[in-house]
Amino acid sequence: MKTAMTTSGFAAVLAALAIAGCGDTIDVPWPKDAVVTGVSPSTGPYTGGTAVTVHGFGFEPGVEVAFAGVPAISAERISQYEISCVTPGGTPGPVEVGAKNPEGEWGSLADAFTYTGWFDLAWSFRREIAVSGSTAGDQTDYQIQVSVDYCPNIKPDFGDVRFAQKTGYSKVALPSWAE
Repeated sequence: MKTAMTTSGFAAVLAALAIAGCGDTIDVPWPKDAVVTGVSPSTGPYTGGTAVTVHGFGFEPGVEVAFAGVPAISAERISQYEISCVTPGGTPGPVEVGAKNPEGEWGSLADAFTYTGWFDLAWSFRREIAVSGSTAGDQTDYQIQVSVDYCPNIKPDFGDVRFAQKTGYSKVALPSWAE
């Protein structure tokens, strides 16, 4: 009896072939392509900085990791089954996580990690507004008044109005209140 297992997309056999009656085992080497099967934890803030473990198999020394195509921060191979890394910043929502061995192709898992955020991408009235008014350079610890006209799409208590400071490609929520 011969038994073999393969993973979709790979021509290489990922299991040992056991030949009944002979007692011989033939070890088949890992493919050069990394395979991602999961990420834990599977959620973190869109600003990045979450320490995660990427699970899978076939991870070789020098393996790279990316979240939605953005390289992970400080990726370290723990074993052929695990990689420890820190998430880069991203856009809120589920993203693909990929891994690539030095001599292989990218292997990825769709929707493997979800960036959480203080805003909802489904909001239809998001817009960027520049606030300026000082020629003295960056200002800190000051207040500004912003008038927001009420419309039927805004909660009566203005609980869905948010302000953010742009930092690179991510945004940081600013404390605010309504009067």
